[in-house]
Amino acid sequence: MIHNRIRVMGIGLCLLLMSLMANGCAKTVGVRNVDIQKRFEHIDRSALNDNNPSERTNLLLRRYDLDRSWKRDPKGTILLIDNQLQSDRDREKLFALMELSYIQARRSSSRSETAARFYLSCAVYAYNLLFDPGFGPPASPYHPHSRDALE
Repeated sequence: MIHNRIRVMGIGLCLLLMSLMANGCAKTVGVRNVDIQKRFEHIDRSALNDNNPSERTNLLLRRYDLDRSWKRDPKGTILLIDNQLQSDRDREKLFALMELSYIQARRSSSRSETAARFYLSCAVYAYNLLFDPGFGPPASPYHPHSRDALE
């Protein structure tokens, strides 16, 4: 009987300690007001209206741990994603390549051969994104990212 009480108290103490530890590790969650116009601009951002990639492209860069690489060596990052595209025919990579090429073209001097190559690459990636059946079923023409490719 005494052993049962000790065991029950021990289990109770363990549960109490575990709940205290779990609460101590929890992050606080908060809410802050954001101007609706700024939030919409952030969501709607693309290479067409900003000098930075869209959230969709940033997500791909983070997924493959290329976000720092993009900041240090944009051309090398584009080549790396393009090489991956040869073995993994993925529409997400095509979209990112289209957008990153467009950004690099705008960053290059406007009449340089480098800018022309990046603009051409952007057009080829956009064409493949919209029309190449080798990348799976085409995206809906009403999807906002399809609109970006068309523009």
